[in-house]
Amino acid sequence: PFCQENKILLADHWKFFNETDDWTEYIDENGQHPNTAGYELMAECWFVALEEDSPPAGLTAAVSGQTVRLRWDANNDEFGFAGYNVYRKLTSWDNYESLNDELITETAYEDTGISSEYYIYAVAAVDRCGNESDYSEVAVDLSSGDGGCFIATACYGSDMAPDVVTLKQFRDQFLVTSPAGKTFVRTYYTLSPLCAEFIKEHPVLKTVVRTGLKPIIKISRILTEE
Repeated sequence: PFCQENKILLADHWKFFNETDDWTEYIDENGQHPNTAGYELMAECWFVALEEDSPPAGLTAAVSGQTVRLRWDANNDEFGFAGYNVYRKLTSWDNYESLNDELITETAYEDTGISSEYYIYAVAAVDRCGNESDYSEVAVDLSSGDGGCFIATACYGSDMAPDVVTLKQFRDQFLVTSPAGKTFVRTYYTLSPLCAEFIKEHPVLKTVVRTGLKPIIKISRILTEE
């Protein structure tokens, strides 16, 4: 945990030796140093630690009632891959809380411990030394039943409003297909829940924001209908 929290690279030789059927087979006859096989095992440990794992790709969130189902693409073709950790927080400045006690080996997670309308989830790939990749993140709006356009949904009152659907189509067809677009979407998902909540509490802002969104929606509709 200390290395994870402080982003310190860990090559856990002790863990590698203890995972073998009989660690004494990797120690020399004096019982003080690794033998040739032991040094090879240590080298494998270093290779695992030094290889930078990719964040899980394709992270999505689906809402059903008070349950959030996360899914992502597999990382298990990477050398030294061990599993995944899943995290959750309420706002961008909160610290993530861990949702799993043991590594997850499937490419899905179901969160039923819901107590708020908005969450930001993160999934990280973990190697055999316990080192984590960068996070893949997704934000979820349980009030709309969608991991999507929080501010637009707050303004129009429904995630199924035609203009909101247009914005989500633009996101899926254009924004998430480029690195710059992905960065924008990630930033939007991080900041927009609080903005959406503020708009809900101040109805006059709904008209103002809808007016500001009109040119963006018009362009989005032209692009998505081509």
